[in-house]
Amino acid sequence: RFYVVVPYATRSRAGAASDMLAVPLGPAPAPVSNVAITYDETTLTVRWTAGAADQTFHVFAAEPPIVELAAPLTSTPLAKAEWAQPVVFGKARCVTVRAVRGTAPVFFESAPSAPVCETPVDRFPPPAPTGLVAFPGEGGIGLTWDAVTAADLAGYLVLRGEGADDTLRPITPEPLTATTFTDATARAGVRYTYAVLAVDRATPANRSKESNR
Repeated sequence: RFYVVVPYATRSRAGAASDMLAVPLGPAPAPVSNVAITYDETTLTVRWTAGAADQTFHVFAAEPPIVELAAPLTSTPLAKAEWAQPVVFGKARCVTVRAVRGTAPVFFESAPSAPVCETPVDRFPPPAPTGLVAFPGEGGIGLTWDAVTAADLAGYLVLRGEGADDTLRPITPEPLTATTFTDATARAGVRYTYAVLAVDRATPANRSKESNR
């Protein structure tokens, strides 16, 4: 089937016709199934099962009450049954997927998949600090360690154990932004064990593993 658009002004004056659009008629592609959303610390990924071999796909955003938006998130059809974007923690993402046949500007799309929603939660702790060194001084025991690289780093907590006690407890109530600390409450003649851990800005905060002791 072929289509053109002709604009009309007043008094039935016709303008120039548009280019002709050829639309081949045929059955819609088989729909996809098993749409699922996963995410890690950096990336949100949508995967699905194709309804037939050699399909391409469009991914659509859906918004409450789970209505598919008109324009796809994918400007060109995907050859792989997978789509990824940067993760945004705490923001709901709902999507549908359609199989696609044809080439622009004419696409045949399957029925949409059932909408799938996910609200990513930050459960990913920052890396553990390394290179912790302790040295005594007149004002107490000084500590220094290597900085941690993490986009959502809030700071560091210093842990201390006393004597033979292997249980280390925080001695800094709030995260430190510096990579040095002086324990001014240390007492002469007492053996202390220290470690440092990193915390992020999630609520509740995720804590890294301990540094070296």
